[in-house]
Amino acid sequence: MADDFTYNLSSNLGLVRLEIQDNNPDEWIFSDAEINAFLAMYSDDVDWAAARALDVIASNKALISKRIRLLDLTLEGATIANELRIHADRLRNNSAAFDSFNLPRSIKEDLP
Repeated sequence: MADDFTYNLSSNLGLVRLEIQDNNPDEWIFSDAEINAFLAMYSDDVDWAAARALDVIASNKALISKRIRLLDLTLEGATIANELRIHADRLRNNSAAFDSFNLPRSIKEDLP
């Protein structure tokens, strides 16, 4: 994994980190380059990029184990993978709902 981590909530990269809770500079899951790749895959759509990142975590047993350790929880890997997929689906649905209104991105970001 590349050795770069930034957490700036005024950037899309930081918003993806916030959404997937990859915000610990000592124990991060994705490098900046990897999150930027997710953003590039989905035209800088934060929700879709975060959903893809959650899908990747859910599909990777090693990342699931790391996520459990970061949260200091004891959970079955399959359970956490399912919850991550549900969260990813919710993000996609939120993004699709906003897109149906054809709102500019800056307005979407201001909505609750």
